[in-house]
Amino acid sequence: MATVNDVTLNKILKAALRRHHVPGATLTVLDGNRVTEAAAGVLNVDTGVPATTDSLFQIGSITKIFTTSLVMQLVDEAKVSLDQPVRELIPWFAVADRTATKSITLRHLMTHTSGVEGDLFLDTGSGDDATEKLLRAARFAPQLYPPGERMSYCNLGFALLGHVVHAMTGKSWDTAMRQRLFKPLGMTHALTRPEDTLRFRCAIGHVADPAQPTVMRLSPMPWLSLGQRAAGATPMMRGADLMRFVRMHLDGGISQTGERLLSRRSVRAMQSRQVRLSPDAPRGMSHWGLGWFLGDWDGGRVFGHDGGTVGQYAFLRIHAPSRTAVALLTNGGDAGALADDVFETTFEPMAGVHQPALPAADPALRIAPDTVTGTYARLGGRTTVTHDGARFWLEQTVLDPSLGFGPIPRTEIRFARRHLARFVTENAPLARNQVNFEGDAQGRFAFLGLGNRLSPRVA
Repeated sequence: MATVNDVTLNKILKAALRRHHVPGATLTVLDGNRVTEAAAGVLNVDTGVPATTDSLFQIGSITKIFTTSLVMQLVDEAKVSLDQPVRELIPWFAVADRTATKSITLRHLMTHTSGVEGDLFLDTGSGDDATEKLLRAARFAPQLYPPGERMSYCNLGFALLGHVVHAMTGKSWDTAMRQRLFKPLGMTHALTRPEDTLRFRCAIGHVADPAQPTVMRLSPMPWLSLGQRAAGATPMMRGADLMRFVRMHLDGGISQTGERLLSRRSVRAMQSRQVRLSPDAPRGMSHWGLGWFLGDWDGGRVFGHDGGTVGQYAFLRIHAPSRTAVALLTNGGDAGALADDVFETTFEPMAGVHQPALPAADPALRIAPDTVTGTYARLGGRTTVTHDGARFWLEQTVLDPSLGFGPIPRTEIRFARRHLARFVTENAPLARNQVNFEGDAQGRFAFLGLGNRLSPRVA
C-alpha cells in the first residue's frame, strides 16, 4: 500500500485548492496509527487568516456518527434498545401520521428509514430548549412512506436522537458530547456551541458570488438551525481530533488511553449492513449502517460520512482492513471536486480501493415519458420532470434555502438506467449528482431521489 508524508500532503492539497476554487481546507490522513496533516488557503476571504492544521471547520452531518455513538453507549448501558419505539422514551413526540408516531424506533432514526420528512430547519432560538421546540413542531412533519419501507435522508431523526440522549442522561446533548466523547478521547479542539468559537482558530463558510461563480463570498448563514445541532448544525473540530474519534471505532470502541467508550458489539453493529440502497447509489454507497454509510468499492468495503452546512463541507472515508482513513474539511468552493481529487491521490492508493464511477448516460436507452414525468414535492420544495418530445428536463424550486437542498434551474437529464439519470450541464457540482427514481407503481415511479432524499410524486 502507498504511504504519504506531510510535505507530499501539503503539495496535494495546495494544488487541488487552486483547481477547485476552495478558500481553505485541512486534510488529515490516518495510516495505521500514524496521523499526517496538511492545511492550505484561508479561513476567511475577507480577513485572509491562513488555515492551519489546528483550525476548526464545521463537520456538518459527520456529527451524526457522534450522536449515534452516544445512543449506542446508552444501548450498552441497557438504558435503551434499538427497536424500542421512540414514544416510550419521549412520550410527547409526534409526527403528522399517528401510526408512524407510535411505531418509529431508534433503529429507524439511525438508518434514515423512519419515513418522516426530515429537513425541518426552523429558527427555534439558541437556548438549551432549541431542539425540544423544533421537535414539538414535528407534529406537522409529513410522512413520505411507512417506517422501515425504504430510506430517505432525515435530519430531524438525528435531532430526535440527540434529545433521547438528553432525556436518558439528564444532560444536554452538548454536555454529553463533551463528557462522553470529546474529553475521554482527548479531543481538545472540538466544540458544539457557537459561542465556543472564540476560544479557537475557526473557519467561516463561503458561497459563490451569483455573478462570478468562481469568486467566494462569506456565507449569509454561519450556522444552520441550532435545534438541529445533533444532526450537524453546529459542531466544529480540527482533523486530528476527528481522527481520534475514528481510531476509537477502528479499535473496537477503545480510546487511545485504553478507556472503553463503546462495546465491540456496538461498534460492529454501527458498521453492519442495515439497509440496502438503490442500485448505483452516489459516492459508491451500497448500504446504510447505524449512522455510517457503507460502500462496496473496487478492492474492498469502505465506510464513512459526509457533511455540509451553508458554505462548509466535510468528507470522511475509512478502510478498516488497512487502518486507513482520510478526512477533508473545507469552507466553500467546489468542495466535492476537491474531495474526489484528494481521495484519488491519497485514500484510494493507500487503502488499495477505488470508488466506482457513476454510469454514463446510455443513448440507446428508451424511457417511457409517463413513467418519470410529473411533479415531486417535499417540505419547502418541488421538483418537476418534463419531456419535450426529444429530451427530459428537471427543474427544482426551493422555498427556503436553509432546508439542505438547493434550487436547480431547468436542466436536461439523460438516463443511464431505467431508474437513474445524469444531469447534462457545465455546472460541475450539479453534473456530479444523479437522479434516482424509486417505487414503481402501476408503470410510474412514486419517488424521485436527489442526494439520498426522496420526494414523493404529487402529480
